[in-house]
This record gives sequence, structure tokens and C-alpha cells, in this order.
Amino acid sequence: MLIPISWLEKYIDLKHTPEQFGKIMTELEFMQDGPIKEINGEKVIDLEVRQNRPDILSVIGVAREYAAYTDQNIKYPQQVDDPSIEWGRPQNLLSVTSVNAVKRFVAVDIKGVTIKKSPKWLRDALEAYGIPSISNAVDITNYVMLEYGIPLHVFDYRKLGKGDGKAILNLRRGRGGETLETWQGDTIKLSSRDIVIADGKDKPVGLGGITGGLKSGTTEKTKRLILEAANYDHATIRRSSLNHNLVTDSALRHSKFLPSN
Repeated sequence: MLIPISWLEKYIDLKHTPEQFGKIMTELEFMQDGPIKEINGEKVIDLEVRQNRPDILSVIGVAREYAAYTDQNIKYPQQVDDPSIEWGRPQNLLSVTSVNAVKRFVAVDIKGVTIKKSPKWLRDALEAYGIPSISNAVDITNYVMLEYGIPLHVFDYRKLGKGDGKAILNLRRGRGGETLETWQGDTIKLSSRDIVIADGKDKPVGLGGITGGLKSGTTEKTKRLILEAANYDHATIRRSSLNHNLVTDSALRHSKFLPSN
């Protein structure tokens, strides 16, 4: 896990040099992998998380571990704006048929969005980690994943098929003969071993916990999107990731025991 030092310092007072910090984390069994890198003037340290510790697969998780070592408190991000969201179970938004494959599946319908280039601070943070900037909508989901360790995904609402009596997003097992063109540009063959997110026309638009589909992604024309988060059966995600040779940052986190809350 790549940790930009300045990003880490947003949540914790670093009482040691980056070199000393790397030795401390190695002593805590999160081995420093190679020398400290410098990306655009930013010092970045690479830590190996070999144990089943999904709580460490985030910048805040690493800060929390260091805080316990140095006996200090975490400075958690401040929520500036608290949007009013009506939580519930709208029948036209989500449906889950493979209940054993997921512990939690939530989504928010967001209207009136403007897709544009991300601000420089966000682009720089992702670049220091090694993730290219795509757009503000995609970038902020990646930022939250790296910050909190919670993978998120956005769908363009207008690109999702709508069916009478069907939810917009339907979580189910894959079926033989189905395919999905991923946003990376690869076409994969799906099977019953996979967890699939399908739209209202029952067409696969995402491989649950691993990657989204190319044709349901956001563009500069997107004005309404569905923000989705889930907690999947880790063993299923790991098998699908290996089977399709798709090792994404999302899959790395979902293949471990992510907390369901």
C-alpha cells in the first residue's frame, strides 16, 4: 500500500522522519517495500499488508496504527456539508437476489451533477498513490477508497437500462454465456461464480467488488448518477479476481474481511 507522507500527516502528527516511520511500520509487521519514493516532490512509502488486515488498507488505517504506537489521537476528516438523504429501501433502486454473496448493498441517487476535471489537490493525491485522474466523480470515489478503505462506484443513470417492475441495480450471480466489457477495455466471460451488478434490463454493468462496466461509466454528459457501495463475500471476490486476472484496488480490499458497517 502506497502512503503519501503529506496525506498521512493530515490525520496524525508524524513524530518521526519518513525513514524512521518506515522502520516502525516494519517492526509492526507492515514491511516497508523498497526505498522511499519521490513523486512530484511528494515522499511516498510503500508498505506490505500481508496479514488479513483490511483496516490497514487505507491512509487513515495506517495513521490509526501509528497513533496506537505513539499514543496519540487521530485527526479524522471534518464533514463540512451534511446533505439531507432519505434513507430507506426504494423498490426502484436496488434489488438483491444473491443474498449470500453480499452483506450490505447501498446506493444513492444523485441528481444535478457536473462532471469535470478534478481540483489539483485531488489529482495530486491520486497521482502520488499511482491512480490516474479521470474526472471529479470517479476521482472522489478513489480518494475515499484510499482514505477510508471503502471501495465505491458510480454509474451514469441514463446509461442504465430501465425495466418495468425492475430495480435500477440488481445484484445477482452471473450466468453462463454472459459477458462484460470492463472500463479497462477487456471483455470477460461471466459465470455463476461471479457476483454481477445488472441494470433494469438485466444486463451486466459491473463485476461486483472488482470493476465497473465501460458502457455504464460517467462522462462529461452525465447529469445524474448512482453512487454504490457494498460489502461482499470476500472468498467469492477473491476467486473471481483470480479467475479473470483482474487485480484491482477494489478487489484487494473486498477480498479481505471488510467491516460491514
